[in-house]
Amino acid sequence: MNARHREDDIDDSQTTNIINFPRHGEVPTDEPDHLALEHEHGCLCDSVREFERTPNSVLDTLDIDLLLGTANCPMAQPWLLNKLADSYWKEVRTAVANNPKALIYTLLKLSFDFDADVRYQLAENINLPMQILLILERDENPFVSYRASLTACKRRG
Repeated sequence: MNARHREDDIDDSQTTNIINFPRHGEVPTDEPDHLALEHEHGCLCDSVREFERTPNSVLDTLDIDLLLGTANCPMAQPWLLNKLADSYWKEVRTAVANNPKALIYTLLKLSFDFDADVRYQLAENINLPMQILLILERDENPFVSYRASLTACKRRG
C-alpha cells in the first residue's frame, strides 16, 4: 500500500482534507496526479488544508488572493466552498458562485446574499439549477431579476 491512507483506516475528522494528501510525516511513493492540475490552474489547495477548523473571522484576515485562488480552484472541495461562501469579501463569494464544485446548498445560500453583485454573478451561471434561477428571477434587485430571467431563457432553449 502506498503512503496515502485508505478510507476505512481513517476517522471522519480526517476525511475532510481538500484532496487525499499524505498525512504529516508521510512521504508519497509516487508523484500525485493532482499536483500537475493544481499548478496548471493556479490552485492553492495545498495551502489551505487546515481551513476546516479555521473560524470565518480568521479566514477573512487572510490574503484575498489566497482566498480567491482557493474559491476559483476547480479541485476545491464542496465543504471548503461552502465555508468561503460566508466570506466577508464579495469577490470570494462571487468566485464560489462560479465554481462548478459548489453544492446546491452553497448556491442557494448565495442566492440570498446581501450583496446584489454576488447574486447577479450567480444569476449569470448557466449551470445553476432552475430552482435557484427561479428564486433569483424574483429578486428585489431588478438587474439580478433580469439577469436570472435571461439565463433561465437560455437554459430552456
